Amino acid sequence: MNYQTSHYAKVRMQQQRIPPHVVDNLINYGSARRLQGGAVARFMNSESLLQASEILSRQEQLELDRHRRVYVII
Repeated sequence: MNYQTSHYAKVRMQQQRIPPHVVDNLINYGSARRLQGGAVARFMNSESLLQASEILSRQEQLELDRHRRVYVII
């Protein structure tokens, strides 16, 4: 985790039991959608999961799939 996380994000990650490496994988492999104000949402869809499957271990793939509805705002 080489990025700054807001207090709210840390609390939500803890509440939702989202491991930091899932956030890392979302940032690295997730699809991007530009939002108003210049922010970017990163999320997993079928295409990004397929691309990540070529790089990540089976365990990491399963964990990303379990957290498929998770997204990050950058």
